Amino acid sequence: MTHPWRPEREITVAEATAAVRELGLAGDDVRQVAAGWDNSIVAVDHTWLFRFPRRSIALPGVEREALHLPLLAPLLPLPIPIPRHHGTYGEPPWPFWGAEVLPGTELAVTPHADVESVAGALGRFVRALHDVPLDPTLPVDPMGRADAVDRAARTRVMLTDLRSAEVWRDDTALDALLERADGAPPAPDQVVTSHGDLYARHVLVDDAGQACGVIDWGDLCVAHPGVDLAFVFSALAPQHRAAFWAEYGDVDDDTVLRARTMAAFSAAAVASYARDTRLDALLTSALERLATVAVD
Repeated sequence: MTHPWRPEREITVAEATAAVRELGLAGDDVRQVAAGWDNSIVAVDHTWLFRFPRRSIALPGVEREALHLPLLAPLLPLPIPIPRHHGTYGEPPWPFWGAEVLPGTELAVTPHADVESVAGALGRFVRALHDVPLDPTLPVDPMGRADAVDRAARTRVMLTDLRSAEVWRDDTALDALLERADGAPPAPDQVVTSHGDLYARHVLVDDAGQACGVIDWGDLCVAHPGVDLAFVFSALAPQHRAAFWAEYGDVDDDTVLRARTMAAFSAAAVASYARDTRLDALLTSALERLATVAVD
């Protein structure tokens, strides 16, 4: 059976070096610094980060990032990647792009983060993002993340797997949340410009513990606000959430239900990935947040 995290395509350092040199860069220091489910991240000459897709499903997202991120960047209060170099690699040719390095570490694994401050900064950021005028060329929630019924069902599958691995035990509050999600109606037509996959690994924190960037925009789309607001419940402990809402504004109960359900799915997915790839710090962080998704 194919391992669920095994990519369709890997890029070697030699291939990445050749690809960036074709774009006119020196390529004297090229190294892979991260490999997610759908993209590999390659650092070039201590200045650039290149995003090479690992799966065909990621190709539309790579192209959306290249087109839309330069337009979004001036409208948002935190830095985001701005693609400056573009090319193709492999056969058949797949697109890739490079942006200047955004310094920082992932919120998910940064013990020195000033989480109260990060919560407020992300509240302002998401509010600004959701106020960006809708672009008709962006897809509408292509992954169905606002579908609470579907996300609840998929979360249960992952929780069963995590219990079998003896890293998760039954949680009555989370079970009750998923039961409420089972009865949720289809998502309302209310949509906003959405990051699409906003969680603790996609928020960068600087040496002072402050939010300093938001990365990985491959799921950029138009979606229900609850898709991005899952960040509140998947990345923030209950005592820090008020700082986010103070900057973002109030939302209705249906939005909160969809956000919590998406947060449960996101945290369970990260925990599953971290367990399978033996990323212990990330697993601990994901399980901590999963345990508080349904807690006020």
